[in-house]
Amino acid sequence: MIGGCDKDDITVTTGIIGHVDYGQGDCMPGPFQREYSEYDGKIFFIVKTDWDNLGSGGFEQLKSRSINVRVKQGKLFAELPIETYIVMPEDYNEYSAENTITIK
Repeated sequence: MIGGCDKDDITVTTGIIGHVDYGQGDCMPGPFQREYSEYDGKIFFIVKTDWDNLGSGGFEQLKSRSINVRVKQGKLFAELPIETYIVMPEDYNEYSAENTITIK
C-alpha cells in the first residue's frame, strides 16, 4: 500500500513521496487477519514496458537494472523519470494494477 501526503520540506520534480506499510497475513483457517507495520527495505520501480517484454528472460536481471530506493520506517522518497512503473518490495514479486503507478 502506498499513500501520499504533502510535505513542505521535500520537493520532488518528478517522482513519488509517501508512506509504505507492509502487511503479512494468513487467511486459513478462520477469519483473515493481517498486521501492518512501517516498511524497512528496498522498493524497486520496474519500467512496465521492460516487464511486458521480459518473456522468459531473467527477472533478477531486470530488477538489478531497475531504479530502487531504500525505505526506512515507511518513509518513501524517490526521484523518478516520467514513466509507468511496477512497484515491488525486494522480497515480493507480483504484477497487478494495485502496484502499478504512472509518473506524469
